[in-house]
Order: sequence, then structure tokens, then C-alpha cells
Amino acid sequence: MTEEIVGITNIETVVGFVCGIGVDTEAALQDGKFNIPGDLFRYADDLMKLPGVVKALSGVPAEFSDLDDAEQATIIAEAQEKLNLPEADVKAVVVAAFKMVLAASGILAAGIELVAAIKALKHPSA
Repeated sequence: MTEEIVGITNIETVVGFVCGIGVDTEAALQDGKFNIPGDLFRYADDLMKLPGVVKALSGVPAEFSDLDDAEQATIIAEAQEKLNLPEADVKAVVVAAFKMVLAASGILAAGIELVAAIKALKHPSA
């Protein structure tokens, strides 16, 4: 029996998205307020990535549970590059992003479970 290689592709996708939203939000709030519609345009690129992010969420728990030191270092390095922050600072950001990603993954899983329960009640023979 061969061991399945899990990788970190889904984590990279979702953490990159979360960091991008964070960067855009920080930029939008530099003047102390969020301006609608002006600051909303900052999120256009992020919104284009949303379908891929939603798809990647389901793979995050398996990747997270299989995460090794080298993969953690890769994720931190990618976040460091995206955020242009020193590594020590990026670790705190990546931990916060992991928490957000795992929470979003849990919400997605709960939503899928909810839809399945509704479907089972509406269509018991399906």
C-alpha cells in the first residue's frame, strides 16, 4: 500500500487569499476609514480567486493534519514575500491565517452537511 502525498497546495491557495484580503484591507484603512465604493475596487482580484479558494477549502484539513516543518517553512516564506514583512512577524500572521482558514473550512463542511440534511428531508428517496 502506498502512502498518499497530501502536499500543501490547498493551504497555499487559501492562505494566499486570506493574506491578500488582509493586505487590501490594511491598504483600504490607511486613511482611517473604509470608503465605498472606492475601496471596494481593491478586492476585485481577490473576488476573482474566490471560486478556487472555496474549492480548496475542503482539502485544507487533510493538508493541515499532514503539515511538516518544511511545508510550514514554505508557507511562511510565501506569506513573507506576499506581505513584505520580516519572518518573525510573518509567523504571527500565518498562525492567524491558519486559524481563519480552518474556521472557514469548518464553516464550509458544516454548510455541506446542512445542505445534505435539507436534501435528505426534501427528497428522502434520492
